[in-house]
Amino acid sequence: MNIFAFNIKKKLSNNIITKFMNLISKDKYDKIMKLKKNEDIQRKLIADIMIRFIVIKRYKINNNDITFFYNKYGKPFLNNIDNFYFNISHSGDWVVCATDSNYIGIDIELIKPIDFQIAQNYFSKKEFSCFLNKKESDKLSYFYDLWTLKESYIKTIGKGLYLPLNSFSIIKENNSIYLISGKNNDTDFKFKQYNIDFRYKLSVCYMNKHYTDSVKLISLNKLLKLFS
Repeated sequence: MNIFAFNIKKKLSNNIITKFMNLISKDKYDKIMKLKKNEDIQRKLIADIMIRFIVIKRYKINNNDITFFYNKYGKPFLNNIDNFYFNISHSGDWVVCATDSNYIGIDIELIKPIDFQIAQNYFSKKEFSCFLNKKESDKLSYFYDLWTLKESYIKTIGKGLYLPLNSFSIIKENNSIYLISGKNNDTDFKFKQYNIDFRYKLSVCYMNKHYTDSVKLISLNKLLKLFS
Protein backbone atom coordinates (compact mmCIF):
# COMPACT_ATOMS: atom_id res chain seq x y z
CA MET A 1 0.00 0.00 0.00
CA ASN A 2 1.05 3.56 -0.71
CA ILE A 3 -0.61 6.84 0.21
CA PHE A 4 0.18 10.00 -1.75
CA ALA A 5 -0.86 13.59 -1.13
CA PHE A 6 -0.67 16.86 -3.03
CA ASN A 7 -1.31 20.26 -1.46
CA ILE A 8 -3.08 22.72 -3.80
CA LYS A 9 -3.25 25.68 -1.45
CA LYS A 10 -1.15 27.61 -3.97
CA LYS A 11 -3.22 28.05 -7.13
CA LEU A 12 -1.95 26.62 -10.39
CA SER A 13 -1.10 29.11 -13.11
CA ASN A 14 -3.13 29.11 -16.31
CA ASN A 15 -0.10 27.79 -18.20
CA ILE A 16 0.21 24.80 -15.88
CA ILE A 17 -3.52 24.10 -16.04
CA THR A 18 -3.36 24.13 -19.84
CA LYS A 19 -0.32 21.85 -19.81
CA PHE A 20 -2.00 19.31 -17.53
CA MET A 21 -5.31 19.47 -19.40
CA ASN A 22 -3.48 18.32 -22.50
CA LEU A 23 -2.35 15.17 -20.67
CA ILE A 24 -5.75 13.79 -19.68
CA SER A 25 -8.42 11.90 -21.61
CA LYS A 26 -11.07 13.71 -23.63
CA ASP A 27 -13.82 12.40 -21.35
CA LYS A 28 -12.09 13.76 -18.25
CA TYR A 29 -11.29 16.99 -20.08
CA ASP A 30 -14.97 17.47 -20.94
CA LYS A 31 -16.06 16.78 -17.35
CA ILE A 32 -13.55 19.23 -15.90
CA MET A 33 -14.52 21.93 -18.38
CA LYS A 34 -18.09 21.76 -17.06
CA LEU A 35 -16.94 22.77 -13.57
CA LYS A 36 -17.52 26.40 -12.66
CA LYS A 37 -15.23 26.94 -9.68
CA ASN A 38 -11.49 27.21 -10.26
CA GLU A 39 -10.70 25.26 -7.09
CA ASP A 40 -12.88 22.35 -8.28
CA ILE A 41 -11.09 22.37 -11.63
CA GLN A 42 -7.70 22.24 -9.94
CA ARG A 43 -8.66 19.42 -7.56
CA LYS A 44 -10.14 17.25 -10.32
CA LEU A 45 -7.22 17.94 -12.64
CA ILE A 46 -4.52 17.26 -10.07
CA ALA A 47 -6.29 14.05 -9.03
CA ASP A 48 -6.04 12.71 -12.61
CA ILE A 49 -2.45 13.90 -13.05
CA MET A 50 -1.42 12.35 -9.73
CA ILE A 51 -2.52 8.84 -10.67
CA ARG A 52 -0.84 9.20 -14.05
CA PHE A 53 2.35 10.31 -12.30
CA ILE A 54 2.22 7.29 -9.96
CA VAL A 55 1.57 4.80 -12.77
CA ILE A 56 4.28 6.20 -15.04
CA LYS A 57 6.85 6.17 -12.23
CA ARG A 58 5.97 2.63 -11.18
CA TYR A 59 5.40 0.89 -14.51
CA LYS A 60 7.61 3.00 -16.81
CA ILE A 61 4.87 3.43 -19.42
CA ASN A 62 3.90 6.40 -21.54
CA ASN A 63 1.08 8.69 -20.51
CA ASN A 64 -0.74 8.00 -23.78
CA ASP A 65 -0.84 4.29 -22.88
CA ILE A 66 -2.79 4.92 -19.68
CA THR A 67 -6.50 4.23 -20.09
CA PHE A 68 -9.23 3.92 -17.50
CA PHE A 69 -12.48 1.99 -17.33
CA TYR A 70 -15.26 2.35 -14.79
CA ASN A 71 -17.56 -0.10 -13.08
CA LYS A 72 -21.32 0.50 -13.13
CA TYR A 73 -21.04 2.64 -9.98
CA GLY A 74 -18.36 4.89 -11.48
CA LYS A 75 -15.29 3.48 -9.68
CA PRO A 76 -12.23 3.82 -11.95
CA PHE A 77 -9.70 1.09 -12.75
CA LEU A 78 -6.70 0.93 -15.05
CA ASN A 79 -7.52 -0.93 -18.24
CA ASN A 80 -4.14 -2.48 -19.02
CA ILE A 81 -2.43 -3.13 -15.67
CA ASP A 82 -3.27 -6.11 -13.45
CA ASN A 83 -3.21 -6.15 -9.64
CA PHE A 84 -3.10 -2.38 -9.37
CA TYR A 85 -5.92 -0.70 -7.50
CA PHE A 86 -6.25 2.94 -6.60
CA ASN A 87 -8.64 5.44 -5.16
CA ILE A 88 -8.61 9.24 -5.00
CA SER A 89 -10.19 11.82 -2.75
CA HIS A 90 -9.94 15.59 -2.41
CA SER A 91 -11.16 18.27 -0.07
CA GLY A 92 -10.06 21.83 0.56
CA ASP A 93 -6.32 22.15 -0.01
CA TRP A 94 -5.60 18.44 -0.41
CA VAL A 95 -5.76 15.77 -3.08
CA VAL A 96 -4.91 12.26 -1.85
CA CYS A 97 -4.46 8.91 -3.58
CA ALA A 98 -4.17 5.37 -2.21
CA THR A 99 -2.72 2.48 -4.24
CA ASP A 100 -2.43 -1.23 -3.50
CA SER A 101 -2.46 -4.69 -5.06
CA ASN A 102 -5.99 -5.25 -3.70
CA TYR A 103 -9.14 -3.19 -3.38
CA ILE A 104 -8.63 0.05 -1.49
CA GLY A 105 -10.54 3.23 -0.66
CA ILE A 106 -9.54 6.62 0.71
CA ASP A 107 -11.40 9.68 1.93
CA ILE A 108 -10.27 13.09 3.15
CA GLU A 109 -12.53 15.78 4.56
CA LEU A 110 -11.96 19.30 5.77
CA ILE A 111 -13.26 19.59 9.33
CA LYS A 112 -15.88 22.31 9.49
CA PRO A 113 -18.93 22.97 11.67
CA ILE A 114 -22.00 20.95 10.72
CA ASP A 115 -25.53 20.26 11.85
CA PHE A 116 -25.24 17.07 13.90
CA GLN A 117 -28.64 16.01 12.57
CA ILE A 118 -26.58 14.65 9.67
CA ALA A 119 -25.18 12.01 12.03
CA GLN A 120 -28.64 10.74 12.89
CA ASN A 121 -29.64 10.68 9.23
CA TYR A 122 -26.59 8.85 7.87
CA PHE A 123 -25.07 6.87 10.74
CA SER A 124 -26.34 3.48 11.85
CA LYS A 125 -28.10 3.24 15.20
CA LYS A 126 -24.98 1.78 16.79
CA GLU A 127 -22.77 4.52 15.36
CA PHE A 128 -25.16 7.25 16.41
CA SER A 129 -25.28 5.84 19.93
CA CYS A 130 -21.48 5.95 20.12
CA PHE A 131 -21.56 9.48 18.74
CA LEU A 132 -24.02 10.66 21.40
CA ASN A 133 -21.83 9.23 24.14
CA LYS A 134 -18.90 11.44 23.14
CA LYS A 135 -18.12 14.65 24.99
CA GLU A 136 -19.59 17.68 23.28
CA SER A 137 -16.07 18.94 22.55
CA ASP A 138 -15.17 15.65 20.85
CA LYS A 139 -18.26 15.17 18.70
CA LEU A 140 -17.12 17.12 15.64
CA SER A 141 -13.82 15.26 15.42
CA TYR A 142 -15.54 11.90 15.96
CA PHE A 143 -18.16 12.71 13.32
CA TYR A 144 -15.44 13.21 10.71
CA ASP A 145 -13.63 10.09 11.90
CA LEU A 146 -16.72 8.00 11.19
CA TRP A 147 -17.67 9.85 8.03
CA THR A 148 -14.27 9.38 6.35
CA LEU A 149 -13.99 5.78 7.54
CA LYS A 150 -17.44 4.97 6.13
CA GLU A 151 -16.64 6.73 2.85
CA SER A 152 -13.36 4.83 2.54
CA TYR A 153 -15.24 1.53 2.96
CA ILE A 154 -17.91 2.17 0.33
CA LYS A 155 -15.19 3.37 -2.04
CA THR A 156 -13.22 0.16 -1.42
CA ILE A 157 -16.12 -2.06 -2.40
CA GLY A 158 -16.75 0.20 -5.39
CA LYS A 159 -20.41 1.05 -4.80
CA GLY A 160 -20.09 4.67 -3.74
CA LEU A 161 -23.27 6.19 -2.33
CA TYR A 162 -25.34 3.43 -3.96
CA LEU A 163 -24.77 1.69 -0.62
CA PRO A 164 -26.67 3.56 2.14
CA LEU A 165 -24.28 4.88 4.78
CA ASN A 166 -26.54 3.68 7.59
CA SER A 167 -26.62 0.08 6.29
CA PHE A 168 -23.35 -0.81 8.07
CA SER A 169 -21.40 0.32 11.12
CA ILE A 170 -17.82 1.43 11.66
CA ILE A 171 -16.77 1.13 15.29
CA LYS A 172 -13.77 3.05 16.58
CA GLU A 173 -12.80 2.33 20.16
CA ASN A 174 -9.65 1.58 22.18
CA ASN A 175 -7.42 2.38 19.19
CA SER A 176 -9.22 -0.25 17.12
CA ILE A 177 -11.42 0.27 14.07
CA TYR A 178 -13.66 -2.45 12.69
CA LEU A 179 -16.61 -3.01 10.39
CA ILE A 180 -20.03 -4.49 11.18
CA SER A 181 -22.15 -5.14 8.09
CA GLY A 182 -23.71 -8.50 8.89
CA LYS A 183 -21.64 -10.24 6.19
CA ASN A 184 -19.10 -13.02 6.59
CA ASN A 185 -16.26 -11.01 5.09
CA ASP A 186 -16.36 -8.09 7.54
CA THR A 187 -12.91 -8.95 8.92
CA ASP A 188 -11.41 -8.73 5.41
CA PHE A 189 -11.66 -4.95 5.62
CA LYS A 190 -9.11 -3.05 7.64
CA PHE A 191 -8.84 0.65 8.43
CA LYS A 192 -6.06 3.16 8.99
CA GLN A 193 -6.10 6.91 9.62
CA TYR A 194 -3.35 9.40 8.83
CA ASN A 195 -2.56 12.90 10.07
CA ILE A 196 -1.36 15.19 7.30
CA ASP A 197 -3.09 18.36 8.46
CA PHE A 198 -4.81 19.02 11.80
CA ARG A 199 -7.75 20.61 9.97
CA TYR A 200 -8.55 17.40 8.07
CA LYS A 201 -9.49 13.78 8.62
CA LEU A 202 -7.93 11.18 6.33
CA SER A 203 -9.05 7.54 6.42
CA VAL A 204 -8.16 4.49 4.36
CA CYS A 205 -9.89 1.12 4.02
CA TYR A 206 -7.78 -1.74 2.66
CA MET A 207 -7.82 -5.54 2.29
CA ASN A 208 -4.16 -6.55 2.30
CA LYS A 209 -2.37 -7.53 5.50
CA HIS A 210 0.13 -4.70 5.40
CA TYR A 211 -0.23 -0.93 5.44
CA THR A 212 2.11 2.03 5.20
CA ASP A 213 2.86 4.24 8.18
CA SER A 214 3.50 7.37 6.14
CA VAL A 215 2.04 9.58 3.45
CA LYS A 216 4.23 10.50 0.48
CA LEU A 217 3.95 14.13 -0.54
CA ILE A 218 4.05 14.90 -4.26
CA SER A 219 5.16 18.38 -5.18
CA LEU A 220 4.22 20.43 -8.22
CA ASN A 221 7.87 20.42 -9.26
CA LYS A 222 7.87 16.61 -9.37
CA LEU A 223 4.80 16.59 -11.60
CA LEU A 224 6.22 19.22 -13.92
CA LYS A 225 9.57 17.45 -14.15
CA LEU A 226 7.99 14.15 -15.17
CA PHE A 227 5.70 15.71 -17.76
CA SER A 228 8.21 18.23 -19.11
